[in-house]
Amino acid sequence: MIPRAGWFSPEAVVTGLRAMTRLGFIEIRFLATTPSLDHESAQPDRAVLPSFTEFRFDSAAEFLEDLVARIEALVLEQLHVKAFGWLASPIP
Repeated sequence: MIPRAGWFSPEAVVTGLRAMTRLGFIEIRFLATTPSLDHESAQPDRAVLPSFTEFRFDSAAEFLEDLVARIEALVLEQLHVKAFGWLASPIP
């Protein structure tokens, strides 16, 4: 069930993924920006996905960073990322 906020936190996604050890592919898309994420967790929960081979992501960069820090993909073969919201530093 999608919460009223219209998005899932990285913690909620990882909680669901931990039970899916045979998962091979996931695609995550949010059409709008996600709320500001809390970065205070010292030791984030992790999901180990031994069969995870393909990851597609299209959403806010901040969500991507928080999510991939929590996933251990042992045989990832394909990574497709479209992320928005990264602050670009000017090139001198």
